[in-house]
Amino acid sequence: MAVKANQFNISLLVFTNKLRVLVSFLLLGLIFFPFDSEAEPLFNHSASQCGQIDIKKMNDKSANELESIYCGFKIGLKYPPKYTYFGIYKFSTQNNIDGHVMHENAKIKKSCEFGYSQVTGLLESKFPSASINCSKFKDYDELMFDESKAVVPSVAPTANLAESAEVIVISGYQPTKKIIKINVDRPNSKVLLILTTAEKTNWIITATPTTVISGIVTTNQYHKSTITTSVDTKVYATSLAYAYKTDSQNFVSLLNELSLLFGVTRVDVFRGSYYVPANVNINSIDAPTNALTIDGPRPKRPANSVNFTLLTSTFKKADWTLEGPYKKENSSYLGDGACLMRRYTASDSGNEIFSPNESGLDIRLQNVRSLESIKLPLNFPKFTWGSDTAYDAKRKIITLVSHGGVAYLYRYNTLKKEWVDFHLLSNNGIRTITYEPIYDRYIAWSDRGELVQISSQGDVKLAVNVISLLTGIGLIYDVANSPGPCLSLAANGNDVALIDIDIKGKVRLIWHYNFSSNKAELTYKSPKD
Repeated sequence: MAVKANQFNISLLVFTNKLRVLVSFLLLGLIFFPFDSEAEPLFNHSASQCGQIDIKKMNDKSANELESIYCGFKIGLKYPPKYTYFGIYKFSTQNNIDGHVMHENAKIKKSCEFGYSQVTGLLESKFPSASINCSKFKDYDELMFDESKAVVPSVAPTANLAESAEVIVISGYQPTKKIIKINVDRPNSKVLLILTTAEKTNWIITATPTTVISGIVTTNQYHKSTITTSVDTKVYATSLAYAYKTDSQNFVSLLNELSLLFGVTRVDVFRGSYYVPANVNINSIDAPTNALTIDGPRPKRPANSVNFTLLTSTFKKADWTLEGPYKKENSSYLGDGACLMRRYTASDSGNEIFSPNESGLDIRLQNVRSLESIKLPLNFPKFTWGSDTAYDAKRKIITLVSHGGVAYLYRYNTLKKEWVDFHLLSNNGIRTITYEPIYDRYIAWSDRGELVQISSQGDVKLAVNVISLLTGIGLIYDVANSPGPCLSLAANGNDVALIDIDIKGKVRLIWHYNFSSNKAELTYKSPKD
């Protein structure tokens, strides 16, 4: 029994000595390496569990979550400007991670420079050695960015920068991160780099060795963006629009500004997005397209034909097709796309001209030049705003639609000189309407950019959003931030002509849409003045 007691006392003494050494070691560590009470945990797991590193904070700056396979815990030891992660890891010999057997009491200590973090490395199978590597933080460039050392361009660009150069435009509303890194990889090419955003952006520019950048131009219209680059080039600033898509008024403005500055009529690369991505690599030019030119998209020949008439400002009918007027004449037309002017519809003979007024319908007789106002019956609901009229040649009925609030469709018999009925419209955004004779129905245009099918009795049957299919419409209307324009309509079966007329009465654009294919094409574009 005495022998066993002695053995027990010896074992207890050995254990106590080991424990004393361990405690002393930890105390020394805390003395020489002060405890960082504010540090985020390196591990979200107990000493006996295995899992992923979760680093969300470094030097009080936000960071991406970094993942790697480790086990254990962190004693928060830190001394600037380095970070020391020190831990005692306990694993059973049965634990196996990535083929490496973990041993008990493996000790790890590693110091990493500012901007780096311990996220790679494995415990070696030979106890007690271990290795951990320092890995660059995912947001290293943003963490290390010093805005005071960046250049704020102020010099206006010179006109010769675009000579024999590829014009590259990177544009958007705002950056996704504090810094935006642009790498230009155009070997043996000369490049003019145009950078525009609505909000302040810190640009970092790099280029491959044989890429020649003639200049970097950014905007100073809204803010003071910065440029950081090691490329041998000059940086400039001027007033430039931003654009995040080619089919927009802003893109037209940007191209016009570049044309005035450098004499260019097209850009070779356009990278546009509302949020400019953190990393943009340019290694090829875009495929040639008219959308990248100052002239914009070109009309195409329509697959089917739609013949129609437009009313001139003198209330005369003029014959048109999807590709333009039958006769070239210097006429102005009624039915502006800005929805500012009253809209008119002619009878099949052209002698009667109809238009909505404040309380009903106006009928103008061309042969006697008289105007008659027809009020709605007392038992008919009043309308907020009369949008447009359409003439049903089959029944000799003029149809009036209202817009806004509670919307209605009203029918008036031009032969009997009496109102027929009214119908509540489930779509209260109707702005223009036309009668389509083949299927005996109405086709209407809503302020949401829809083509709406309405039966001859006034029931809404179908609404199809087509405004996104109309190439070039964004060049003249801000369709993203305002109600849709008032496009005039003509229809023949499933084929519809959508006509844009400006406030001066000029036909600017015509599109052809087909309900069966759900496709639209630009078929007419007015010549530039």
